[in-house]
Amino acid sequence: MRYKTNALRCLGIDPGIANTGYAVVVRSARGYQLVTDGLIKTQPSEPTPERLLTIYKVLCEIVDCELPDILAIESCYHNKNISSSMKTGGVIGVVQLIAAQYGCEASEFTPQQVKASSGLGGTADKKAVQRMMSKIFRKRTLNHHIADAAACAIAGLLQ
Repeated sequence: MRYKTNALRCLGIDPGIANTGYAVVVRSARGYQLVTDGLIKTQPSEPTPERLLTIYKVLCEIVDCELPDILAIESCYHNKNISSSMKTGGVIGVVQLIAAQYGCEASEFTPQQVKASSGLGGTADKKAVQRMMSKIFRKRTLNHHIADAAACAIAGLLQ
């Protein structure tokens, strides 16, 4: 059962088959607070279905524990490596499945929208997003996957 408060809780996800960053951000009258964050790593030697299952299980544990209202996903950046894009698309599918399973709203944001949500504009580089997320949350320098996930969570809360 979900308990609603005035604060909204968003699980932001920077999807990747090797490294999936996540960040749970709460919006309250006091601003944004980073509740938890982390990185889900999978091994290239494992078959893709096993890697997706690992990501699924860890994200389900996070949703069970943190009870987000929204899941915000950074959309797949299309590059020349189609195999990599397809695997990232698989991770996005896992996140959408979890949202449906748990009855959460799921929103997908382009990398430019995620960067803009951090107050930097859509052309900021990864280092700038890392610095801004560290400043917003008054935290150590965040891993760039985690910083992207945190910015994605803010985008989800701003929509």
